[in-house]
Amino acid sequence: MYYREDLLSSLPDYEETKQKIKKSITWGDLIKLNNDLYRESNSLFVFPADDYEGLMCMFVELMGSQGKSLIEDNNLQLSTSEARLALQLMVDMVNKYKVVPKDVVNFRENESYNEFLTNNGVFLRGWPALLIDHYEFVKEHQIADKIKMAPTPHFEDGQAVSVFGGWNLMISKFSQHIDESLIFIKYLLSEEAQNILHKEGGYLPSNKLIYEYEPNEELQRYKQLMDSGIHRPFLENYTKISDIIAYYLNKAINNEISVDKALRDAENKIRDEKIEIK
Repeated sequence: MYYREDLLSSLPDYEETKQKIKKSITWGDLIKLNNDLYRESNSLFVFPADDYEGLMCMFVELMGSQGKSLIEDNNLQLSTSEARLALQLMVDMVNKYKVVPKDVVNFRENESYNEFLTNNGVFLRGWPALLIDHYEFVKEHQIADKIKMAPTPHFEDGQAVSVFGGWNLMISKFSQHIDESLIFIKYLLSEEAQNILHKEGGYLPSNKLIYEYEPNEELQRYKQLMDSGIHRPFLENYTKISDIIAYYLNKAINNEISVDKALRDAENKIRDEKIEIK
C-alpha cells in the first residue's frame, strides 16, 4: 500500500498513526481517518475494482488476512464468513463509508493510480512500479518524497498479507529455438538482469540473492512483505474461475446485487460450467 505522508501530517496523533500504518493499520482505523482528516473528497483509499484480475488480488488478500484461502481441499471457499467479510468491506468502503470513489468499479491499475495522484488520495492499493511508471507526474508535482509504502491493512483479528503478482517465463514445446530461449531465460534470472529490471522497470527481483546482498532499503521492505505474502491458487482453470468471481465482485461493489447473491451466483456459475477445481 502507498500513502501520502504529507496529507496525514495534520492529524493531532500523527506520529502514533504513522507507526500503525508502518506496521499495518486495521481497516477500521483507516476508515476512521476520513473523519479525522475532514476530507471533502472520497479518495481516502483507492483500489482497482473493475471486472478483472486486479480486483481478485484485493479479494484474495482480504480473505488471506483472515487466514482463509480462496480454495481449500479442492473446494471453493465463497460460502464462508471470510469471503462475505472480504467482499462486504469493499462494498461498504464505496457505498456506506464513502471513503472510496464510486468510479473504482471502472478502475484498473492506471486509473486508480491517476485518481490517487491527481485527486490527493491518501491511501492506494498498488504495485511496486507506481513511482517509476508515473515518474514525470510525481516529479512535476514534487511529491516523490511524500509518497511512502506500508503493508496492506488488516482486519482487527487478522494479519497483513500481500498477494504475489508477476509474470512467468515459459518455452513453447513448438519453439524452434528452445536452447536459445533457455539461455535467455537464465540470463533474465541472473543478478545483473534482475537488478536492471528492478531499477529501470520497478519489477521485484525473483532472485533471492539480490535481497541478501543489495543494501537497498526499499528492497528490504519488500522482503519483509514477502515473508507474509500469499499466492493466488495454482489451478489449471484459475483464469476461468477468476473471471467469473471478479464479474460478480464488481457487480456487488457497484451495488447492483447483494454480497451474498454475488458470492452465491459466482459459485453456482462455476459449478454450472463444470469447471474443475484440482
